[in-house]
Amino acid sequence: MATKCARARVVRILFGVLLLAAISWADDLKSRPASLRFGVQVAAVVLGLWSLDSATLFQGLLPLPLDRVLTALLWLWFINLFNFM
Repeated sequence: MATKCARARVVRILFGVLLLAAISWADDLKSRPASLRFGVQVAAVVLGLWSLDSATLFQGLLPLPLDRVLTALLWLWFINLFNFM
């Protein structure tokens, strides 16, 4: 059972990575709308958060909903920061 859960987490993360890679590559070939790129970034972040299950990134210092919101915002910021480099 634990192996299936771990495999599902890895699949979700890889799917998010592939989504980001695909939209980045497509944007390199021809400019894509910012709303499309942002939507794909949000989808990748959601897949990443879904893969965390009950793990918290702020080590329990924040309530879980706030932990998730801040984590999502930080990941979106980092993805956009990396894309502008």
